[in-house]
Amino acid sequence: MSDDKIKILTLDIETSPHVASVWGLWQQNVSLNQLRECTTVICWAAKWHGNSKVEFMSDHHDDHESMISWIWDLLDKADVVIGWNQKAFDLKHLNREFLLMGLNPPSKYVVVDLMLETRRNFRFASNKLDHVSQQLDIG
Repeated sequence: MSDDKIKILTLDIETSPHVASVWGLWQQNVSLNQLRECTTVICWAAKWHGNSKVEFMSDHHDDHESMISWIWDLLDKADVVIGWNQKAFDLKHLNREFLLMGLNPPSKYVVVDLMLETRRNFRFASNKLDHVSQQLDIG
């Protein structure tokens, strides 16, 4: 990639669940003292537009700090970040991870949240990525 082109990064993350001690399964209100483990980013995949290589890191294959530092570096280089539910999910989880590691926010970038754009422009039965992908016959 040359430096004069707009750098577009496609990104997706996965997280672990919160783990809590609960007394039942139906209509539970979990208090903070029942929380045993908070969610964390457990992996991410990213791809630069125009490059066929998909980058991937996970807690299973890499140490957590290296994984988070690497995605911070990619976001810091990006001009545009594209993904599904980026604003409400992926980027907020990543920003928490950056804060917990003492990292400053990455450089500013434009976010193209495909879920928000789908909601804004179309009326599918569901806005879940799986449903929209099936409706568009793209897998």
